[in-house]
Amino acid sequence: MEERVEKSIFVRGKILHEASIFEKMIDVFLSMYYAQKGKQSEFMQIFLSRTDLTRKANCFIETVGNYENDFKARNPDFQTEILQILKTRNIMAHEVLQPAGEIESCDESLVFDNYKKKRKVTSYSKEEVKKEIELIEKYCEEIQLLIIG
Repeated sequence: MEERVEKSIFVRGKILHEASIFEKMIDVFLSMYYAQKGKQSEFMQIFLSRTDLTRKANCFIETVGNYENDFKARNPDFQTEILQILKTRNIMAHEVLQPAGEIESCDESLVFDNYKKKRKVTSYSKEEVKKEIELIEKYCEEIQLLIIG
């Protein structure tokens, strides 16, 4: 298998793994925030398991934006950063790695194609991948702080 494809598999796997943890942290936070004690498990099983990550993240953004001032103070750009996490997660999950012959640069970037309405190319350098993973990990830790109080 081509080295570039193997690298893509590793990077996608790492980001999707971290995004799955991020999603579960949101699940726990929302269930603890909105469901009465003893009903959080049912809330997660019945409601959150049927809701996609984008909707969960938007509920989270709305909730912390309105009611969690300490969180907002620590994370003034939380809305933009969480939307960035969603964008990256969706690129890694759904877009196609650009064929080697079409890559214009010689660097080690991963380049993804989106063929929806209009072709859009997204590139991630090694440093950008690292920053994206660190951003997801940061918000997992921040949500955990909200959960434990």
